[in-house]
Amino acid sequence: MKEERRGEETEDGSGETQNRPLSPSCLPQNRPLSSPKEKERAMTNLEKYDKAFIRLFKVKKEDLPKMKYMGDKKWDSMAHMDLMSDLEEIFDIQISTVDVLDFTDYNKGKIVLGRYGVEI
Repeated sequence: MKEERRGEETEDGSGETQNRPLSPSCLPQNRPLSSPKEKERAMTNLEKYDKAFIRLFKVKKEDLPKMKYMGDKKWDSMAHMDLMSDLEEIFDIQISTVDVLDFTDYNKGKIVLGRYGVEI
């Protein structure tokens, strides 16, 4: 059984390979998430979903369960398409026309996204 080595193998000129330890910069770092993309990856699907609504409609989190398509001045047909586009990008999915039409409120949206493997 071959022994597993850590590090890089380099030639020393004699034709033999040497095992050199990895530099500290190559090792994983325990550091705070700094970029917006890193922070977004660390968010739960529910947090991402809520953030899309809050950003687009400028509402408070506690108002989200009451949100309905065409039931609020802010959620008109243009805003609906913006929301669909945002959710497609956030969750890397393509929402069908049937599901765009079926996405009628905040809670129903969770069910629709579930059809695409997005668990909220």
